[in-house]
Amino acid sequence: MVPYNNMGKEELFNMPELAYDERDCLALNAEKSKIVSKLVRDIQPKKMLDIGVCTGIFYSKYIPEYLENGAIYGVDIQQEFLDIAAQRGIHTTKVNLDKEILPYDNKSFDMVICDGILEHTLRPREMFQEISRVLKSSGQLIVIVPSAVSSKRRWRMLRGDSPFFPLIDNLLNKGFMKRCAIFYDERDLRRVMEKHFTIKRIVFFDQKYHDEKAFMVWLMRTWSKFYPSARDAMLAVATNK
Repeated sequence: MVPYNNMGKEELFNMPELAYDERDCLALNAEKSKIVSKLVRDIQPKKMLDIGVCTGIFYSKYIPEYLENGAIYGVDIQQEFLDIAAQRGIHTTKVNLDKEILPYDNKSFDMVICDGILEHTLRPREMFQEISRVLKSSGQLIVIVPSAVSSKRRWRMLRGDSPFFPLIDNLLNKGFMKRCAIFYDERDLRRVMEKHFTIKRIVFFDQKYHDEKAFMVWLMRTWSKFYPSARDAMLAVATNK
């Protein structure tokens, strides 16, 4: 097999698993991506860090000007993701935050984005301490995490399924995290962040499903219009203390 760092861009992008991940990133998370890209443009950070940067597809699609300026740094646990992100112009480093610290100096960044990582770490307070260290005073943090009390997970439990499905299966198949996720509700999220950050606001949003036209999906979407906390995920905007 050709090493990832010796592959051309077309070869990398044609890898089945990566193509699947990128398709879902764009197709299933459009609402989240629009919220985050607007926040970035409103805040206008000069230098930003993405924890769990994946392939950097979000930046190519939504804020390509930051790639052109070389303003984005990214860490991830998957080297094949980092190889693609680097080809897109992101300064990448492989880091496992359950075992390692962030390889950056104190107060290096104006903004940090932590998307889909909090629910996978067993050391959330240590992770936020590291983020606070590398973030400038009054720097901005965006945290995105699935909601433990979403209507989707409530429905799965009512019908006797694990609320963690299909995360367990996905994680085991991908082989990079052989444990299930830890979900948070709004109170838990505030509690785990409050030592180092002041939360300015929390936004609830939905993700699309592959079976978007199913009746239960429609019913859950209707319910969540009246109870925002029942939506699929939370996005917190916070300031470093």
